[in-house]
Amino acid sequence: MLRIDQQGDILWSRHIGGDGVEAGQDAVELDDGTILMIGYTNSFGNGGYDGYIVALASDGSTIWERTYGGEGWDFFHGVVVVPGGVVVVGVTSSYSPDGIDQLWLVKVAEDGSEQWSFTLTEASPSIGRDVILTEDERVVAVGSSWTGGDNSQLLTVACDPDGGLLWFTESGGTEAEHGYSVASRANGDVAAVGFTESYSDKRQMFMARIDAQGDEIASGPISSSGNDWEAHAIILRPDGTYAIAGYTKEYGLGGKDFSLLFADETGAFLGGPTYGGTADDEAWGVDLTLDGGYYVVGATSSFGPGIESVFVVRSDGDTLNGSVNTTLDPLPVAELGVGQSRLVFPNPAGPGQVVTLPSHDQRWSTVGLMDACGRLVAMLDPRGSTVRIPMVPAGPYFLHPSGPNGPGLPLRLFIE
Repeated sequence: MLRIDQQGDILWSRHIGGDGVEAGQDAVELDDGTILMIGYTNSFGNGGYDGYIVALASDGSTIWERTYGGEGWDFFHGVVVVPGGVVVVGVTSSYSPDGIDQLWLVKVAEDGSEQWSFTLTEASPSIGRDVILTEDERVVAVGSSWTGGDNSQLLTVACDPDGGLLWFTESGGTEAEHGYSVASRANGDVAAVGFTESYSDKRQMFMARIDAQGDEIASGPISSSGNDWEAHAIILRPDGTYAIAGYTKEYGLGGKDFSLLFADETGAFLGGPTYGGTADDEAWGVDLTLDGGYYVVGATSSFGPGIESVFVVRSDGDTLNGSVNTTLDPLPVAELGVGQSRLVFPNPAGPGQVVTLPSHDQRWSTVGLMDACGRLVAMLDPRGSTVRIPMVPAGPYFLHPSGPNGPGLPLRLFIE
């Protein structure tokens, strides 16, 4: 985790976790200045992966840390401040029938104690990515639900302040839709965004507008179809229009580029710049600055001192690429021990993403992808020690590598 000032200079940075895998997914600041970072860990907890919250002081020192979950795999992805604490959203297989992955909401007090937990058993399987609090104090989450095979829908869920289900709505076409972020309006309507594969052979940014009662107002693509787009974050602008961050492969300097797209209250395109270089640059967050500009944050392979770097853009909303300042953060990370050499990275991973397997000094020739019931889902063609994840439903899987020296140990992988 790192904290920067308004000029982009690093105030402090640190790594957090144990001997296994940790990933930070979101963070919020409480009224007293405490920062809550949420994500997941398999270093400690009740088994598998568990939701993970770390409370940090303003200088980055740890106040407390705690895991949440059961014996299955449990992940936190988004967080919002609510009266009396925060609500986090993610996915659980510990607290759902038959261990099926389902959207999971947990309210946590400021001291880390759990106040309530909600699992969406009515739509299965499902996953939660983002959560907000509306003006009438409804908790609204967005994510995805799988309707069979590779087909999925953008999922919007509303709960009351005590975690009781008010409604859920699935939006999309006949192929795949995924939801990543949601914003609310003063009248209780919400706009949820992600991407769709139902309307073109290319991915498009997708928006679903839902009223306060859970009825869909409209849904559909909000970007062109010349090449891939995805929407990862949305905020409401002071004039009632939206700022949406993600990526585009249709415009920019090459590969994926940051897209800061502006849309009116119906989702109609208004304009917006791109940022990035000749490699991949992907935005995951957007926020307003005090002077009416924007912070856009994500990852870049175009700039920086390593293979991939954190990329933060301070934008006026009009100007295209400005100068890019590169900072090498000499944050030390402990080396993995021998007992940790069987990890797959990154883990979790999404369809289309490349993951690295431990090689154990041999070159893998085949890799079988098995589901949690031991059924062969796909045979993957490795490139050295890497494989690309196919389009399969989210959930726990096992990679079974084999090479000239025989089979390797099964490797557990969660596909988002």
